[in-house]
Amino acid sequence: MPRKARLLVPHCPHHIVQRGHNRQVVFLADEDYQFYLDNLAEWKVRLGRIAANSRL
Repeated sequence: MPRKARLLVPHCPHHIVQRGHNRQVVFLADEDYQFYLDNLAEWKVRLGRIAANSRL
């Protein structure tokens, strides 16, 4: 049975977790992880969002 769609409430924070399938490693190299963080930071600036507990 498919999972129910997430409820998205405007202007409310959402908890986001980056995790691989069966909790496998997502980033094999430090460069991959840094690329992910840089990309996330760029989109944060573009969208004007602030992540309260992010590492950015």
